[in-house]
Amino acid sequence: MHKIDQMNRLFTMKGGPLPLLLFFLFSACGSVPPVADEPAVAVAMPALPAAVEPAEGMILRGSDPRMLSFRTFLTRSGIPASFGIDRMGNLVLSIARDASDRYLIVPYAWEHIDYAERVRLAPEESALARATAGVPAELELRIPGWEKAYARTAVGAEPRILFKSSALNLPFGEETLAAFFYSLRDSTLRPGSLAALYHPAFSGIPVTVRVNLFSAEIIFSEPTALSPEELFLWMYTLRAPSEQYDDAFYANLLALKIAKKLYTGIPSFLGGATLFTRSDEIPYDEIRRHLLTAGGVEFAGLAVPYCYVWRGDLFRESTVLLPREQSQPVKAFYGAPAGAVRSIVSIVLRAADAEAKRRIIEEKLQARGITPISRFSERTGEQDGWAAVNFTVDPAREAELTKLFDGEFAAMDTTISIGVYRVGTQER
Repeated sequence: MHKIDQMNRLFTMKGGPLPLLLFFLFSACGSVPPVADEPAVAVAMPALPAAVEPAEGMILRGSDPRMLSFRTFLTRSGIPASFGIDRMGNLVLSIARDASDRYLIVPYAWEHIDYAERVRLAPEESALARATAGVPAELELRIPGWEKAYARTAVGAEPRILFKSSALNLPFGEETLAAFFYSLRDSTLRPGSLAALYHPAFSGIPVTVRVNLFSAEIIFSEPTALSPEELFLWMYTLRAPSEQYDDAFYANLLALKIAKKLYTGIPSFLGGATLFTRSDEIPYDEIRRHLLTAGGVEFAGLAVPYCYVWRGDLFRESTVLLPREQSQPVKAFYGAPAGAVRSIVSIVLRAADAEAKRRIIEEKLQARGITPISRFSERTGEQDGWAAVNFTVDPAREAELTKLFDGEFAAMDTTISIGVYRVGTQER
């Protein structure tokens, strides 16, 4: 019932059609109150037609008596569903895709709505339910181009999903990718979207994201019980960017821009009035397809037996990288000092021991009462890698930081760079 309590709070918020649809679903579910057990009546089990499986939509397959009450629930909710039996003797409940894409809400309803206790079965349905073997039903999404694949797992200290591609090996810029991942993280702020419904936060699991040069990560605060379908639909249904981004987003983007310069030498100029331009629309479908590829996703600390991957065509792109010894340090300043309410600072370096040097820098900052808001570290070769530490300070401390950078940090490595983004009053 924890999920239902969360959805009750969701109904009180402004949003699109999704809260109304969920309200309708819950209403349909509760339209028949629980009834007392009645004496069993001998009813012959009805013959079932051969299952009809749609090319697009979703399927529940198994020998699970809950499928019968779920079919009644869907019918009352106005979602057409067909019921039959396959050649192996499994019950099959099929929901075909329609123009409204209502079928995308079915995995949530199957997992989290208390329909079985509220739906009264007809006598012939009860007979069929008693005859089932009780084998849990498996749900399968059928979306053209997407297929199930074995989930690659790794041992890790924190539950996470690692995407083995990002800004320097995908045909998308760092701004576009950062906006995608942070909009995914913040999708609960759009209660009218399916991405909000499938967000792990509705299981009480906050998430953070990191976008690196060659990878990207979704990090969970603790192991989550989201199904592979829910994890996929969280990403698949994301359709709109965040209306406003926080300091963690800008710090990630600032570090990325500087690190990209250290690895590619481009752009030749960093800095200006705006760090994030919002100049390009996010190509949601293309980003999902490039991120979710066979062998390109790795899970750690999550019990995910399989995942959905894209099997269609993809655009390929490669970036020419500078040798580490040719990397040049960067000083980048964004925004005007006048009117700034705080400064987001990123110190970045590229070195074989980048992570060790980052820790030294962080210790020196903490000695001055400066606490990081985020850190980045990525190995890019046996003797190569980059790291960053990000923090916020009062704009009045910029001169102090510049002196510290020039006097102590710059001597640690030839690639040590600094970026500053001055957040103005209009961005509060």
